[in-house]
Amino acid sequence: MKEGVVQAALDERVTIWKLNIGPSESILVTNDTVQVNSTLHHFMSSGGTKIVKTITGGVEGDLLVLTGHKVKLAKGGNININSKIRLKENKAILFVYINTLWTRIN
Repeated sequence: MKEGVVQAALDERVTIWKLNIGPSESILVTNDTVQVNSTLHHFMSSGGTKIVKTITGGVEGDLLVLTGHKVKLAKGGNININSKIRLKENKAILFVYINTLWTRIN
């Protein structure tokens, strides 16, 4: 394995001692579609509780960490979840972009 390259097989475990994902970028949610451009975002409502069904941006394998205030994520666009999720300011939710869908990692 080359230095700086993470490689894993089914019978291996990869330990990551430190993971830097950069500063959180706040996004004001005004409708059900939101554009992301980094790994860590905080969604804020433009008034009342907003429902997000589609997250644009991202490519296969991207990670997305979300927090929020007065924003819920819902199935219907490209968000792969079973039921609505209310974003919280003090709890992060992790997604990975797989086959054109943002899929929650539990």
